[in-house]
Amino acid sequence: LPEENVADVLSFLEFKELAVCSLVSKTWMNALSQIRCIRLSLNDKWNDDKLIFSALYLENLIKLEIDWDESCGLDSKKLCYFLSQCPKLKHFHFCGNVVNYTHPNGIEDEAFLSLQFAHDLETLVWENVKLGEQIGHIDKILLGKKKLKTLRLCYISFDQDRPPIPSKIEALSAEIANLRNIRVLDISGSRLNFYKFDAHVLFSELRE
Repeated sequence: LPEENVADVLSFLEFKELAVCSLVSKTWMNALSQIRCIRLSLNDKWNDDKLIFSALYLENLIKLEIDWDESCGLDSKKLCYFLSQCPKLKHFHFCGNVVNYTHPNGIEDEAFLSLQFAHDLETLVWENVKLGEQIGHIDKILLGKKKLKTLRLCYISFDQDRPPIPSKIEALSAEIANLRNIRVLDISGSRLNFYKFDAHVLFSELRE
């Protein structure tokens, strides 16, 4: 089979199966770099290994969905490095399972910062995740994203002792207003006090 066809098959496998298949042959290992879409579950003690492996081999991803179990922890630097190896991303979805807003595990804001170099992003989704006071630097990530059509910030929470900095919320609001092609904006359930700022600025590009 051609590498691109092998890559299509590999993209449906779980991480452990993917790692084993990469040892089958050189063709199968090379096919990893041809994978375009993948769903990565970070829900066990092997999270760091998954991120290291992904950073080494999954360099041409267009669509990345990450499911994260907060009870397993997450190395923000490794996630940031992995994302830095995915400059061709068009669709990014990060879904956590924060059920207790006082749970100590959150994600360092720098974890997602590499997404600012994915200039072709069309979809950005964060769901049910706890961020830091810099709000994951989402305002910086949105800067210059001319192709972005969908932005979902759903059920974003924060540590009680590290609420989001008001100036960062204001900056995020302004960057959302600058998204010229945005068609879907969902901020449901998020503990982001956008109401303190001008709503007509935040939603200006959704009015047609």
